[in-house]
Amino acid sequence: MRGLRHQRFTLALASGYLSLLCAVGYSFLLVPLSLAHASLGVLGLWFLGLQACRYVELVDLGISGASLRLISQAKLDPEEYRKTISAAWLVQTTQGLLIAGAGWLGSGVLARLLVTDPQNQKQLAGFIFWIFILNGIRFSLRIFPNLLRVNQLQHLLNLLTSLGVLANLGVLTLALQRGVGPAAFLWGFFAEWLIQAAGPLILVGLRRDLPHRLVLARPGAAGLKALSRFGLAVFQMNSTRFLLESAPLVLAGRFLGPESSAIWSIVARAGTCLRDLLAQIQISAAPAFYDLIAKGERARMNQAFTRLSTLSLSLGLVLLSMFAAWDPAFVFLWTSGKCVAPSYLPLLIACILWIQIWNVWSAEAAVSLFRTKPLASGFLQEVVVFAVAFGLFGRLGLVEMAGAALLASLTSSFPRGIILFQNLWDGSSLPHGIRGLLMRGTLSIALLWVAAQVCQILIPPHDLPSFGLGVLLSSLLALGIWVLWLGPSWLMALSRGLPSRSV
Repeated sequence: MRGLRHQRFTLALASGYLSLLCAVGYSFLLVPLSLAHASLGVLGLWFLGLQACRYVELVDLGISGASLRLISQAKLDPEEYRKTISAAWLVQTTQGLLIAGAGWLGSGVLARLLVTDPQNQKQLAGFIFWIFILNGIRFSLRIFPNLLRVNQLQHLLNLLTSLGVLANLGVLTLALQRGVGPAAFLWGFFAEWLIQAAGPLILVGLRRDLPHRLVLARPGAAGLKALSRFGLAVFQMNSTRFLLESAPLVLAGRFLGPESSAIWSIVARAGTCLRDLLAQIQISAAPAFYDLIAKGERARMNQAFTRLSTLSLSLGLVLLSMFAAWDPAFVFLWTSGKCVAPSYLPLLIACILWIQIWNVWSAEAAVSLFRTKPLASGFLQEVVVFAVAFGLFGRLGLVEMAGAALLASLTSSFPRGIILFQNLWDGSSLPHGIRGLLMRGTLSIALLWVAAQVCQILIPPHDLPSFGLGVLLSSLLALGIWVLWLGPSWLMALSRGLPSRSV
């Protein structure tokens, strides 16, 4: 059983990185491809339409994450399993209908809220209508991806994600080259939706060997209550992080125009890909964590969680520092000079992205420790801090919006995350304290930043070969500093999956 679990984890991790590479490739090819056939403003409208749908998906109220945990815990009791499956599907279908209805009835209203120009409003309303309808249907079918996850077949979902992204890129490219215009974005989105929405349903129907299948029963009030209570706790922890992550893009479209939304998305694109790359560690390890929680093996779970989170957070700090140093040159080369990053914007975005990685781990820690209150109680506080900060200087530009988001994260979610992480660290028998790790990390980041600045002076990144050489040299230095920071023996213990007791 242990070998099978390790094999599934390896498959999930490998396929997760494959799907992430496809998504990264799509992200980096989308911008130059779109700018070759459409304006920066049209690309910004598409980003706003996708973001609007993500906001409406908050009606999930954490149900999707809660249903996966509850289904995993109930799979040993057939009757409880059937009731949990039925309750989850009922709630998710209702939520999908709400999303589709919002697109059907409110696309024009949402477009007027996001942009001020009438011509842009009409085009954005068309984007929102179709995105909402298709995502509403996909939302109603979320039970099927969850069934694959419960059966530890995450690698199949990752492969479907890869195929969907590739189909999106292929259809989009063909449509743009044939002069379809802005509707090409929707055709590519539909191709991706078709694979990712229908694929899990077909797999669940064809795989007769699944131990945990779609078996329904009349959902009871207790199951719905447990689902909503757990879901609300997950929602309160994750929604603030999501709102702060996406608010600058939406506010830029409203106050500065869709071009500013496009600039924000383009400048943040590489950093967002790095954040998602690191998040794959948590996504792939999540089923193993849920099994340990269900079995009551809290000590083993704490040790594994602290090792993985330390690896992800420290590596994220190094990678995002390199992103901040080299992103302006990359954006200029990537867009052929059509987009220039405002001064210090990449540095602020790098700080925000790293805190988002920290918050993902701290939220998971809160759930694993059954201590959701420390994060949930800060929901209003964080939103209020951001609203006040944005009100003070948010309308001045993109850099000021980033500053408002960073201020809210630093004053609210980050301290709570440190407390939760400290609780896990203290109970996991790891070699050195978190304060010493943070002090060495701060010194390492300062050295990295200085080295990157010197490298840019010696190798001016005006062309692709110079840029590549500078990034290569800086990355090699970053890797060396990271290894010295954590310590070779500690990294060896991480790779073996064992708790380390010596520095």
